[in-house]
Parts: sequence; structure tokens; C-alpha cells
Amino acid sequence: RFFETCAEIARRAKVPVQFHFLVGQASGLVFPQVRNLVRRIVGDSVVVHKHQNYHNYMRVIAECDLFLNPFPFGNTNGIVDTVWAGLIGVCKTGREVHEHIDEGMFRRLGFPEWTIARTREDYVEAALRLIDDRSEREALTAKLAGPQAIEKLIFKGRPEILGERMLGLWNEKLDTAAWREQRASGAEILAPAEQARTAEDCLRRCQDALRRHPLRFDVAHGAAMLLMKWHLIDAVDTLWQQAVERQPEAREPRLYRFLHVIASGRLQEGFQLRLAAVKDWPWRRRTTAQPPSAYPAWTGQPLAGKRIVIWSEFGLGDEIFFLRFARILRERAGAASVTVLCQTPLKTLFAASGEANAVVAAEDSATLPEHDYWVYPHDIPAWLPLSLDALPTSVPYLRVPQEAGRYALPGRYGALKVGIVFRGEPNHENDRSRSLPGLSMLDPLFGHAEVDFYSLQKGSGAQEAAVHAAQRSNFYDIGVTAETMLDTARAVACLDLVITVDTSVAHLAGALGKPTWLLLPAYADWRWHYARDDSPWYPTVMLFRHPFRGGWGEVVTRLNGHLLARIAAREAGRAAAREAPRESATRGKGAGAPRRAGLTLPSSLP
Repeated sequence: RFFETCAEIARRAKVPVQFHFLVGQASGLVFPQVRNLVRRIVGDSVVVHKHQNYHNYMRVIAECDLFLNPFPFGNTNGIVDTVWAGLIGVCKTGREVHEHIDEGMFRRLGFPEWTIARTREDYVEAALRLIDDRSEREALTAKLAGPQAIEKLIFKGRPEILGERMLGLWNEKLDTAAWREQRASGAEILAPAEQARTAEDCLRRCQDALRRHPLRFDVAHGAAMLLMKWHLIDAVDTLWQQAVERQPEAREPRLYRFLHVIASGRLQEGFQLRLAAVKDWPWRRRTTAQPPSAYPAWTGQPLAGKRIVIWSEFGLGDEIFFLRFARILRERAGAASVTVLCQTPLKTLFAASGEANAVVAAEDSATLPEHDYWVYPHDIPAWLPLSLDALPTSVPYLRVPQEAGRYALPGRYGALKVGIVFRGEPNHENDRSRSLPGLSMLDPLFGHAEVDFYSLQKGSGAQEAAVHAAQRSNFYDIGVTAETMLDTARAVACLDLVITVDTSVAHLAGALGKPTWLLLPAYADWRWHYARDDSPWYPTVMLFRHPFRGGWGEVVTRLNGHLLARIAAREAGRAAAREAPRESATRGKGAGAPRRAGLTLPSSLP
């Protein structure tokens, strides 16, 4: 609602208003999506700035006249920066903790009471007052803003009051075993289960911990991870089912329950649980384009002779994964026509692949003709029965258009060509587990002189790839030149193998049918399921899982062994190919001799 509030302020202001949004960590492919979202809601009077260094960031702030503190989650650091730069502003207080902090900072700074809004309407009125009344704004700025105000905010008063109050609360508590138990972390509570020597003992100790702490999600999650180490899948199933029964409205137990059910291979059951869990999510949480209201969402109705549009949802990898359903909806469900609405970087590639009857970029969703139904891709398996062991044949379902041409890979003729992606987007919720600590983890692979390696890394990790390219003669950084998803697809098509962590490149390579070795964290995304080293979704993908006990080094050792075997098989194949012409020639000489011996020569020859 903050964006909508800004749009209202711009409409009602008596003077033209230009908003400057300084978005942290917005770069690469993420930035255009953020920029387009802000512009679509707020309007054209917006400048959205990429993530930048602090000097440039403060320069932009200093050129503004006032600041609007975002809600409902506030912006504590932003208040410090904007007030230091000499700006007065507006905040909104409310139920969120950060809103209370903002309110407290405004009061400590001495800002007028009317700048602390309690409702959205008050917020709009306060902003308009600062915008329209220049003399009042400048007077407040001169009196209350600037470095001296921050000195007062941070360095005046008695911060030890907090410590004194906390000590008092502590002394009020009795140091009993029950109190120590309640204060214990999830790891401390589960320490006995962590030390179990057998699966049965681990299960018993986890169940004991859950009986003592039935409402602690950290205990339930930790217990599930321990049970997974022992491959006690049924016990994990029971754990999450009971967690949901105890707290039916809590988000986390429902989330982990449906993820577990899907990862276990019970697709339709899991996706139906997912559908129930996310049904109240606002559309902006799932997509950048508002779904249509002129025709209904598909909820399993017969599709024979009908037109349906698969709506854009979540990340690029998600959309690549679910593109397969365009064909499935036609062939399995009888749809007459399937349109795919996708993020802009994927449009050209999706259109060239021919899986959908039409492909439209999400930013052009207003141009879509009316269909009979629309559907979020994650909702399709909730209504379309699928068996994990008998998925429809679909790979490859991405194809590089012929007119795009081959990607001009550098390197040596005849070398095994291997693509590398070692890190995902840092703001991904599981990036700490899915990404490698650094590119140097793969150095044992890079020592093979018979192989040329090509970094497809974008964003985070690109600098490491550049350093490796400068240091190693068989390592090339092509991520810097692959500007579009189509460029990346062209490059992947020219490779012999792709080694990647769980990013959109894994889905791109898998959908192209390219041999791919995928490095996975111990607890991986639902798409890769449990305890298997192949993917039913991508037949050319081989899975290398991080052990529950151990580190990435063990995974790299296994990778290296497979790479050595691939190199050896390649050399054996070449040797056989070189030997084949010699054997053919030898057979040719032997076969010709008897025929010459059987010739009858005329007696007239000399």
C-alpha cells in the first residue's frame, strides 16, 4: 500500500512531485522488475535508483526536499541518512515493531506530532502539508534536520537504561530448571537427538523434544532436519502434520508440510496443500502483473476446446520449469490454445521454443486477448494428476532459435567444454545453503588441462570469476558478455556439460536437454525431491547432494571423480575413432587379394 499511497500523494499535491526510490540490492535482472513495478503503481513521476555506493546514495538524498518513510516495516537507517542530509519527513506508526522504532526516533528528534501518522490518511495529509507549504518545510528543516540532529539522536541520553531494565527483569526470574529449559535454543534442546547413534534413538529423542516444546517452530524444524539425516521420511511426514494440527493458522508449519509432501513425490496432494496455504496471498507476492478479473482462474474445469493462459509467477527458474505445462495442458487436458505470460528476459527464448501457442511478456499483460481461464503455474499440479514415476515426456522443451546463431565460445578446439555457476542471487531465502562459499571450491576440477571451463556467473560472484579467468588459461568468463537469457541459452547449447548450483541456469540447461551436474544443499528445493541422484523432471540432470554431515568438499570430490571418468570415456572414444579407419583399410586390402587371384588374363598380354 505504500506505493499506492505515493501515487495518491502525487495526484493530490498542488505542485509537481518527483519521487526518488533508492532500492538496496536491486541490480542485474532484478532491477528492471523492481523499477517497472514501482512505475506501474506510482506513475511516471518516479526515478528508481540501482544499488550504489554510499557517497552516490547520499548525493541523491541531498538533492531531495523531504523524505517519506516507508510503511509498514519502516526504515531506521533511512531516517538517520535523510535527517543527516538535512531533510524533514513523515513516518507512520502502527502494529509493526519497526513502525514503533520510527515513531520513537521522530519523537527523539523533536519532529512535530503531525509528522507521525497513525493512519494512511493522516500520512497522506502530513506529506501534502510538507510538499505544499514550502516555508513551513524549510523552517522545520532548518530547526530539526542536519548532522546536529543525528548527534542528538544517537549520542545523547542514557543508553544504559536498557541494560538496567533488562537486568531487573532477569533478577525477577527464578533460576529454575523449567526457566532454563524455556530459554534454551532449538539446537540446545535437540542436542541429545543430534548425538543419537541410531535412527530409532534419534526419533525417540526428537519426539521427546517436541512433546516438551509443541509450539516451538525452531524445535520442529530442527527435529525434521535430524530425522532427514536418518532418512526417516514417514516420521517427518507425521511431524509436520502434527505441527499443522497444533497451529493450523501458523504459516511456517503449513509451508514446510506442503514442501515435504511434494518433495516426497505425492505431487497432487502436496500442491493442493500448497494451494490452500497461499490462497490468501496478494497477487503482488506471486507476480508482477495483476491477474485478469474478466475471466476466472482455472480450478480443474474441463479444458477441451478452451483457451487458457499460464500466468507469470515468481522467479525465472520457476517459469522455465513450468513452461513444460503448456504442452501438457494441450496434450493431457485437451486445451485448444495455451498462452504463456512470462518475464521479459524469457520471452524470446520461450517464443522460439514453440511450446505455447503465444508468449507475452508480463509487462505487456494488458494486451492479452480474453481467454477462458488463467492459472498460476504452481497451481496446475493441484488440478492435473501427475505421477512422478510417469511424467509426460517433455525435455527438451527449450530451443535456441536458429537465427540467433551459435555462441562464439573462446578456447581450444577439441577440449571438453564445461559451464560453471557457483553462486545464486544473494537475496534468495536459501542462498546461504545453495551457493558455494567461493569459486575456489571447484579448483580441483580446474586442474584438468583437457577441459575448458566457462563461467556463466552473473551478479554475485562475477568478480571471482573474472579473477579466475585472469589466472587460469583454461578458464573463461563469459557471464560478463552473456547479457540476456537468450545469450546464456546460446552459450549453454555450445557446451558439453554444465556444472551449477540451484539457480535458473540449472533449469535452463535441463530444459535444453544439456547434460548438467547440479550441486544441491542437504535440504533442497522440492523439485529435486529426496535421496535421489537423478531428476524425473530433467532426464539429463544428475544431482550431487551436500551431505547432512560433512561439507561441500565431499561433493567436489565426487564431481571430480565423475569428471575424470567423463574425460577418460571421451579419450577412449576418440582413440576408437582414430583406430576405425586403419582397421577399415586393413580389411579392404585383405578382401581385395582373393579377387585379384581369381582373374583370368588374356594370353595376348605381354
